[in-house]
Amino acid sequence: MTCGIYSPSGHNFAVGTSFGSIFLGMMKKDPMSNNTRYNMFMARVDSITHGTENAVTSIQLTSFDPQGCILAAFDNGQVRCWHSTIKHEVYMKLQEMNTNKKKSRKKEAFELSDLGETQFDVVDKFDMFENPHGVEDLTEQESENLAQLYGVSTLSNKLTKFPVQGKTYPDCEAVFNNAGSSGVDHYFCYVSALQYIFVRNYNLNETVKKISLMHFPTKLCIMEYNRIANEAGL
Repeated sequence: MTCGIYSPSGHNFAVGTSFGSIFLGMMKKDPMSNNTRYNMFMARVDSITHGTENAVTSIQLTSFDPQGCILAAFDNGQVRCWHSTIKHEVYMKLQEMNTNKKKSRKKEAFELSDLGETQFDVVDKFDMFENPHGVEDLTEQESENLAQLYGVSTLSNKLTKFPVQGKTYPDCEAVFNNAGSSGVDHYFCYVSALQYIFVRNYNLNETVKKISLMHFPTKLCIMEYNRIANEAGL
């Protein structure tokens, strides 16, 4: 296990492994027990990577209300984002339940077990090493030079019979700009070999901003000023 996180609602959690796998889990009270015993349920998300050579270095979840997102970064500088969909009849049933409850501005978050079979579709793939400096009309030779510079050489793979394990970057992270909301459409990401923080819109599959840094980043934390102001009564 390399990383793990609870969803903002606290209903679900996710963990990543050094073999590039992501597991979703939840804790439910044991109905057969008279005390506070809980059972853990976990399920593996299929088709995360094309192999077992890239570890998951960070993972984030939004709330599922009932749709939500998973965001993961890997030690080769790549980031992927998945969006969940559920069966139409389950969605209509949950909508009907919500209409019978008191009206609230805040959407209700659900446990994944309440959603039944959930499908996660990849909505964004981003490789921070592909063209980190934003060079226009990048040539094939320049692409190979970048790959060799950062250790993810495609040239070495062509010259050898077996895949070559490149460099790994444990300090590689992706963070939603507002992890508490399923309606979030931007995330921030970095890898420690580059002096940038990338701002990405996963709905548009586009890097909307690149923040230049004086030093190489090793950690990223986002502060939500609106939430702080609301809690402070400002």
